Amino acid sequence: MTVRETMLERVAFWATCGAVVLPVVSIADCQILLVLALLALLLQRRKLELPVYWLPLSLFFAGTVIAALASEAPMAGMPQFKKFFVFLIVLCVANTIRSTLQVRSIFLAIIGASALSSVWSLVQYW
Repeated sequence: MTVRETMLERVAFWATCGAVVLPVVSIADCQILLVLALLALLLQRRKLELPVYWLPLSLFFAGTVIAALASEAPMAGMPQFKKFFVFLIVLCVANTIRSTLQVRSIFLAIIGASALSSVWSLVQYW
């Protein structure tokens, strides 16, 4: 493993962590980090592992597309197609999170970000 691959793994991990935590605070920043994580994963040029529940997720996507195509106004389904991008977080998490310590750290970060966000909302309300 080269230094470049190790750096890309770190970038993918931290960008994935940020993409998981930031929806509570900023959706735009979350999606920027999601793109960064995907880019880092693709630049590693290793085979990406699909999560164990890829089949039900694929069926959900296919059902959504079929329903939109069968409707009278298929373009009305475009917002749902745009949201498919967010599901790429599943691919990032499946390929970067490796230990229970990492999962625990992410959950604690989500709790912390949620608490800070709620405090900030109280300040804004005041």
